[in-house]
Amino acid sequence: MADSITFNYFFVYLSSFSTLFPFIIAFIRRNYLQREHKTLWLLVSCAILTEIGSYILMYIFKTDPISLFNFYMILETILISLYYFLTINNKTFKIFISIFNLLFILYAVIELITIHSKTLNNVLLTYQSLMVIASSIVTFNSIIKDQKHNNILSASIFWINSAFLIYFSGNMFLHLFDNYLQEHAMYALYELWGLWHSSLNIIFYTLISIGFWKTKTSQI
Repeated sequence: MADSITFNYFFVYLSSFSTLFPFIIAFIRRNYLQREHKTLWLLVSCAILTEIGSYILMYIFKTDPISLFNFYMILETILISLYYFLTINNKTFKIFISIFNLLFILYAVIELITIHSKTLNNVLLTYQSLMVIASSIVTFNSIIKDQKHNNILSASIFWINSAFLIYFSGNMFLHLFDNYLQEHAMYALYELWGLWHSSLNIIFYTLISIGFWKTKTSQI
């Protein structure tokens, strides 16, 4: 069990450090970034600050960083929505994104401030995942229909959209069963968050890094 816990901690720390990869790549490729890429660069920057802030709260102030994660979840949703708003040139989709954000923010403010400010809100997390999954599917459908890229693997949008689809699809099921696992299988929950969630996090930031690196080739 001790080896398992050590292995999980290794993945958690590796997951935290993985946020630096896309930030560095984006800085290197900054001259090639479009508006939507700069939105993701801001998202990655916020993720880094959240990771740093959570460690400060836990190890220096001995405080639970849940409230910080809840705030980041709201900011994350807004920035991802903005990315898709700038990426997909479809009026109906833009209206959908705008309405979703309005409803999400209103519900999040009510839920996080007045009801569950000290716990991760699984309803909001699931709601967020469904929006991102739907947006990524619409984006892939748009890529297939438009056929603007001769080599899809050289397109920045392919790697970034794949990152969102894989990450939020994988985590949605974890969020759905989070409350059940807290009550009936806490150790299994730690195992899943330590290994499954961290692995998805590493994959997510790796694919985002590739997407940033491909911004130059995408415009040739």
